[in-house]
Amino acid sequence: MKLQDYLQAVRECPDNQLSGRLGVGDNQAILTKIPAKDLTRKIQLEFKKLEFKRKFDGVGGEGYEFYYTPGTLVVNITNRKMIIAYPFLGLEDYVKRVEKYYSSSIMFHTEQGKRNYIDGKIMPVHNFRAAALCTEELVQFMIKEKMPFCIPATESCMITDTSKIVYFPDSDEERIMEKLK
Repeated sequence: MKLQDYLQAVRECPDNQLSGRLGVGDNQAILTKIPAKDLTRKIQLEFKKLEFKRKFDGVGGEGYEFYYTPGTLVVNITNRKMIIAYPFLGLEDYVKRVEKYYSSSIMFHTEQGKRNYIDGKIMPVHNFRAAALCTEELVQFMIKEKMPFCIPATESCMITDTSKIVYFPDSDEERIMEKLK
């Protein structure tokens, strides 16, 4: 899917359908070619909408935790790529190539359905809409910084339809597809 088409679809999609239709919400991933440590440093210096919380050890090495609009999203940046495919769809090779092509992931975690800030106030937007807003702002930031990325548009990290995958730049898709031949 073309990036602008994806962003338009996200803007127009009802909040309660963002996850099922476009993979926006809990366990949403954005893959990037920038190592997690370097991406974290750039975000801390230049993208002020994410508040750094802590560094942690996770599967695949170090991870970095941020809050977006504290209380709505936890955003983790790690060198682990969290996408999978159902075996019966025949997408395993495609997913393996996507994982090899990108070096880190940005993973969104909504507050598991809670609709309150940490201090108990009601959030002004649905938690999937908060993920949509964060996605758009991060995408604009990465475009400005010329960082290649991929939005798998998965639901719960599961790729079921490669036509929904978004690449920046578009040529990344061609490079991945060439390796499949």
